[in-house]
This record gives sequence, structure tokens and C-alpha cells, in this order.
Amino acid sequence: MSQAEAPLPEYERQVDIHGEEIALARNQLAALAGDGPGAGEAFSLATPLPLPSSLPAELVGHRPDIVAAR
Repeated sequence: MSQAEAPLPEYERQVDIHGEEIALARNQLAALAGDGPGAGEAFSLATPLPLPSSLPAELVGHRPDIVAAR
């Protein structure tokens, strides 16, 4: 039992480190979106972002494969 519990503090420390990394990434995403700190809590990869009903055709020209073909 004590051998199984020995690595727990290290795993708990890693969980804390990854939690801080996630919070930092969310704040960076919020900053890129032009929002303040804490707004990144709304970002989730599970929630699909809606696309506008119409997009300009010039956006296709920004695709990396099309730019490379030019």
C-alpha cells in the first residue's frame, strides 16, 4: 500500500503544473481574441465555433496549399 501511495505527490504536482499551463493557454487565447484575462474560460474544444453564413471568396486564396501553388 505504501509503495502505491509513494508516487502520489509527484502526480499531484504534475496535475497542478498542467492546470497552470491550461489556464495560461486559455488566457493567451483570450488575449488573441481581444478579450481580457478570464475570458478564456469560455473557450472549449468540445464546442464547435459557428461559421458565418457567407464567407468572401478571397479567403480561399489564403490557404497554404493555394499559396504554395502560386
